[in-house]
Amino acid sequence: MLKIFQTFHRPFLRPSPAHRWIVPIGVGGYAEADMLTDSSGTHIAPLNPHYCELTALYWAWKNDDSPYVGFYHYRRYLNFVVDQTWQDAFGFAMPATQITVDYLSHERQAEQALRMLQACDVIIPRLNAQNLSVEAQYLKYHPAEPWEHFKALLAQRFPSGQRYSSIFQLSNLASTCNMFVMPRSIFEPYCQDLFSVIDPIWSQWGARWGGYHDRYPGFLAERFLGFWLHMRAIRVMEVPMILLEPVEGSDKG
Repeated sequence: MLKIFQTFHRPFLRPSPAHRWIVPIGVGGYAEADMLTDSSGTHIAPLNPHYCELTALYWAWKNDDSPYVGFYHYRRYLNFVVDQTWQDAFGFAMPATQITVDYLSHERQAEQALRMLQACDVIIPRLNAQNLSVEAQYLKYHPAEPWEHFKALLAQRFPSGQRYSSIFQLSNLASTCNMFVMPRSIFEPYCQDLFSVIDPIWSQWGARWGGYHDRYPGFLAERFLGFWLHMRAIRVMEVPMILLEPVEGSDKG
């Protein structure tokens, strides 16, 4: 069974509560009556202002046992179906209408995702090409201290994969948004490795830069995914990531 957790921190158009494979989960204290919440069971919900969607990843790791697991944001989806619906007129974005949500949450999307996972190990959003290297782009917008600690921990915890950290300087292609779909057999070791790196960095630096900059655990995790997949020689398939844009006059933005 495929279960994709869709994080919500505010009201937004979403699939029907009866939907089977996209499961809404409230984060940052937000919840609706028919939603899961990252503050139940074994959790790290208080860290959401800094860990971002990682609190939902942690919840799924500790409290769910679905054989295939993935993550969406409240207005970001993956599109597994190969057709022309999302192309040309819209490109990266599509209008946030019920028709769009029905298309992206249709059963054929789940069927296609599971077929893809027979041909690859992990599905990720299409890699984003930046004007700078992954490292230079990060350092341009975020504090340097957690980044240097991040690289040191990669070398310490994954000595056999240390040479792969050079991809941060060599490549401008980045996986973004902590979105993916993978079997639980890969998800479990991924979470183990991810939090073994992110948690010590947070323990060392905590919230000291304020606001946006104190969300560095979530930003580091985005870069970790690309490193980890490369280091583990995991076969990936890229698919379009679709951003839902509020329709003018809508109150669901």
